[in-house]
Amino acid sequence: MTLTVSTDRRDGGILYLIVTGEVDLATADVLQQEIATGLDADDVPGVVVDLTEVTFLDSSGIRVLLKGRRSAEERAKSYLVDAPRGVARRILDLSGVREHLAYQGTGGR
Repeated sequence: MTLTVSTDRRDGGILYLIVTGEVDLATADVLQQEIATGLDADDVPGVVVDLTEVTFLDSSGIRVLLKGRRSAEERAKSYLVDAPRGVARRILDLSGVREHLAYQGTGGR
């Protein structure tokens, strides 16, 4: 399965990354690059990673999501992994990381 990431700017410039498909070893680098690009942009106060349409998530995906949170914290930008459903939500809950995937930086949200 492939992974697609579309973007949208809302809420005062917050970058929304709408992720569709499977986030696994073969596709995690795509998501990592999108998160990094968003957090590196000077005009982006924060990033929201929308997992509504993610059908699978493995440890590679979890690693990328946690790395994004750490990067946001280093840059004092807000970061939120939003709306995981089904398998993705269950994996985040079972791994105990879902509660750690939000950061309220000075960029606000």
